[in-house]
Amino acid sequence: MQGNIATLYTEVTRGDAAPTAAQLSASETAQRSLTGLLSTWQQLQADLPALNTRLRAAKLAPIRAELPPPRNLNAADED
Repeated sequence: MQGNIATLYTEVTRGDAAPTAAQLSASETAQRSLTGLLSTWQQLQADLPALNTRLRAAKLAPIRAELPPPRNLNAADED
């Protein structure tokens, strides 16, 4: 999603004219997709405390959503 939005932003800001109909349509599609993703993320965040309680009861580490994912040092950087 982030890559799609970045590409769209680059396309829209590249020209001096108003966005094309295709660019406007793509931005509306991206907005709908992002809204759905954010809704799912908020539900996951709401369910996380109960899941972490169950994980701790099972002597497992809790999920810490505030931490970045571990970096795979064997993978090539995408930047």
